Amino acid sequence: MAPPEGMQGNTTDDETVDETSDDTPSTKGLKAEKDTVIASGTFNINTLDDALHSNKDIQIVNGTFILSSGETGYLAIHGGDITIDASGDGIDSNSTIEMTGGTVIVNGPIDGGNGALDYDETFHISGGILIAAGSSAMAQSPSDDSSQPSIIYQFDQPTTESISLTDDSGQFILGFTPTKSYQTIVVSSPLLETDKTVTWHTTVDLDGEAVNGLITNGVITTSTELNFTLTDTLTYLTPSGVSSTPLTESGFGRRPNRPAQ
Repeated sequence: MAPPEGMQGNTTDDETVDETSDDTPSTKGLKAEKDTVIASGTFNINTLDDALHSNKDIQIVNGTFILSSGETGYLAIHGGDITIDASGDGIDSNSTIEMTGGTVIVNGPIDGGNGALDYDETFHISGGILIAAGSSAMAQSPSDDSSQPSIIYQFDQPTTESISLTDDSGQFILGFTPTKSYQTIVVSSPLLETDKTVTWHTTVDLDGEAVNGLITNGVITTSTELNFTLTDTLTYLTPSGVSSTPLTESGFGRRPNRPAQ
């Protein structure tokens, strides 16, 4: 008996079946018309358009990702080590984003027409390390109903300087050195807790092993310090201190709805 269409020869429970479909040419890196699940692997993607694109859900369970994009970067979220260098939007969702673990680093756009984070509805973060640096004009952050605190810092002018965080006992939380100029940076870590005092360091000299710009075990030799208490899950900072309101007209929140890509 001939095998079913789309299969060749005998199969066992341990084998997989590859399926293909006709599609128009695309400048996207990994593209799927249905749900996408990546269980593991190492991906280095440099593409003109979306680095990862799915018309439905994307789930990342584990893996290592280095993504570059001329338009939009990547929607990540359940684990793995994800590094994005985007000239368009970095993490981009037409609906919601949920992050529960892993490490996501975004070196986002310099121009004001795009942002390191871009979503239409909500971005809920409950675990993992998130660092998203980019322009200030279209900046967004995780939603204020997230269970893990986030800090949003806006410099007076674009800069390339490193930042770091320490807790109320002086213990190192993390440090970060960007790959290019930025004005606004979003940081979230499981080591941040509400009602705890932390210190934000700028103009900082850091010693420690960096992975994609991130240092999780380092020593600060010199810096300019800003002490504050995390009273909410979302804290806005400027060089002058804590701000009670969002720092840009975009409000670190929603942008106008746009057609699905």
